Amino acid sequence: MLRSLVGSEMCIRDSTENVCFVCSKDKWEFFRTGLSFQEHKATYHNLWDYVFWLLYLRTRGPKDMVGLESYVNRLVQNNDLSWIPNSRALSLEETRKNKYESLSGLLRLKTEDIASQ
Repeated sequence: MLRSLVGSEMCIRDSTENVCFVCSKDKWEFFRTGLSFQEHKATYHNLWDYVFWLLYLRTRGPKDMVGLESYVNRLVQNNDLSWIPNSRALSLEETRKNKYESLSGLLRLKTEDIASQ
């Protein structure tokens, strides 16, 4: 029993240190793209920001909410978590897009260079 509890605690600790709780992206995905996993968790997907956002929505009356607040509040009331970026990290997507555009730009330049010779 004790061994099982220790194993479970180690698994939880490993998960909290190596996986973003919000988007479920692995630490190594950020490492491979040259981004900081710690910065991602602290800045873009800070768990406490989501907690405070939910608390903030609870303190607002429905008539006091603006568009985004109303939208997210409606989803929360319906237990719909689609407003949380599960399996999405814009910083990763943007970095991949930029690398792809850089690579395709280089290929285009090389192709033009070869064609002009």
